[in-house]
Amino acid sequence: MKIYFTTLVLLLLAIFNFNIVHATQPQNVTTTIFSILSYVNLENSSPLICTINNSSLADQLIKKAPPQNKYRLKNISNNDLKKNNCNVIIFSTFSPREEQTILNLYSNTPVLSISTNNAQCEEGSAICLYRKKNQISFKINLESVNQSKVSIDPRVLLLAKEAE
Repeated sequence: MKIYFTTLVLLLLAIFNFNIVHATQPQNVTTTIFSILSYVNLENSSPLICTINNSSLADQLIKKAPPQNKYRLKNISNNDLKKNNCNVIIFSTFSPREEQTILNLYSNTPVLSISTNNAQCEEGSAICLYRKKNQISFKINLESVNQSKVSIDPRVLLLAKEAE
């Protein structure tokens, strides 16, 4: 029942074309990513987080992983994406259009996408991080969340406010 409610809420918000923003307190990208992931229900008990073409970010995520870390982290090239069963894809060097092209290849697979390089969040990743007044904030692209087939706790929507 919970999954159907979440899907319904996300679908209704997507129909009305809302982008959601949430200002977060964490000081860095890695902390924000792990905070967001705590609200996501991934099908795999040990999800694979793939950073694409950014070994520095992958290293930061490994160092900042929570103590009860259940995640596997891996930096891969764009060409190796199909060979891996990533549950979360983190983009940092692609344009929103390139992100969307890559994500369209995964339209039948549950995969959450996060971008650190897509502040508008109108296409591409489901969750887009950006810096605002020395804080990391994020927007949610509800159309991409719906396409991702990943269940995000509705409390994230309650914490969020409309895009500025």
